[in-house]
Amino acid sequence: MITGRRLIAATAALALTGCTAVQSERPAMEIVSKYLDRDGIEFSVTASPAWRMSSEYFDRTAEKTIWKNGDLTPDDRHKLMFYLTSWHLLRDLSGLEHASGSGRSTVIIEGKKCHSRGFLALPPAAPGLINEVLAPENRIAVEKFISGLPANCHLAMTIDLRPTALLDALARSGTYQETFAGAFPAAIPIPEFLKNTAGIWELVFLNGDNNAFKIEFPDPEGKIFNFCRLLIFGKSGKKQLSRLKLHNDAIVCHRENRTVYYSSAEVEKEFETNTCRFVPGKNRDFLFHRLPEKAAIILFSSAGESTSSTMAGKLNILYPDCELPAAVTVSREDDGLLLCSNDQSSWLSFDWQNALDLVELLNKIELSSDRKDKQDNSGNPETAGSAGETVKEKENDSCECAKLLPQAAGMLDEKPELSAGKYELTAGKYVFYFGKIQSDIPVPQFMLLPHGNTFCTLFSDGKVEQFELSGNCNFRRIIAFLQTMKKYDEKIFRQLMKLATVFDYQEER
Repeated sequence: MITGRRLIAATAALALTGCTAVQSERPAMEIVSKYLDRDGIEFSVTASPAWRMSSEYFDRTAEKTIWKNGDLTPDDRHKLMFYLTSWHLLRDLSGLEHASGSGRSTVIIEGKKCHSRGFLALPPAAPGLINEVLAPENRIAVEKFISGLPANCHLAMTIDLRPTALLDALARSGTYQETFAGAFPAAIPIPEFLKNTAGIWELVFLNGDNNAFKIEFPDPEGKIFNFCRLLIFGKSGKKQLSRLKLHNDAIVCHRENRTVYYSSAEVEKEFETNTCRFVPGKNRDFLFHRLPEKAAIILFSSAGESTSSTMAGKLNILYPDCELPAAVTVSREDDGLLLCSNDQSSWLSFDWQNALDLVELLNKIELSSDRKDKQDNSGNPETAGSAGETVKEKENDSCECAKLLPQAAGMLDEKPELSAGKYELTAGKYVFYFGKIQSDIPVPQFMLLPHGNTFCTLFSDGKVEQFELSGNCNFRRIIAFLQTMKKYDEKIFRQLMKLATVFDYQEER
């Protein structure tokens, strides 16, 4: 499954609700519903008030983390404030405030093959980046684009962009436009460059090497290409040149009013001399099932596994285990934007993956506690552990968990049918029981409240393990962290996350 929408989906997952609405929201719900499959294995519609409530909850949680976490240094706090401000800016510039609702559905085509649809009820004329950055009409032929890709295509994306929309949006936000422009040398005419590249962009990765790719974009007057020429040869360079080799061995070409960037000369040769094209074969009916003829965005994958790219900052850009080619389209409709996806999973399963992605991203922020843990008692950073490190059966003089958790397990001897929940062990000491969950991989059974950057767990195999996890450590984050190591199957992970959500709710009230 392609995850070009991964980061957005991780945020949108905060707003997932059912399809219940008050009477005033009914018209919006009906607009969204008509683009979805009501009788699928998955169907949900969310009205805009739910977004606002979820966004406000997210803000409260973030503010609590920033100002009430005593372990944060001023530098760490400033870093987190930057991320929160960036989120607010993106949210405010997106134009989502003008949307009346959204929804999604999934139907099974055959076996594990799924067709999913998502719809955002956003008037085409509404201001905001979501509308303004995309071309006003669907111009990219879906089947033609996919069928024209190289046979060894790993991942591909095309989008009909209006890059100047970014500057227009930033201009409505105080000094952000000047700040953005100021990040580049004064000699680079950013507004002119962005205006020049309006149109259809393409990004294509080849199999075998995540650094084997090309980027192609409109450049009718050759402004971007000529700028590259000036950087290499100065004003004395030959103006009739149409191919350049950059200092990083990449190749830049200009032809037919477009500029193409190849990551290397070998990649250029691969694209230019290999005439073999992708053939859907027996997967044609599935791959193009109910996709629109034309779209504004197309994503395609035939990778078959999760991958990452140094160009994308070593972030995963595919969900794992896509045995079949997968395709996603975004097209403009009269009432908003329609997203169609043909892959091997329902969208609900990706909610948990998105949650994990968000946790992983936040966990990469180096907090002060991380830095402290890098030094042992001798001050030698080479012999110390890092945040997020597993320490099995570790003794900790200040931790009572090693004594309390076996005591909690004794509760099952007295009450074998004990239900999942929060129980008091001794005065003021509570334990959280996850119930009896059948799993070949040991699952958390009893857990106490996290203490500092540490939490302890009694697993279903009877072992007590202690872990270190920096930052705001709640039960949902703990389960997401354990999932990255234990690799539970989807059903078990959902069950654990559902209980963690209940426990967090009880503690946050």
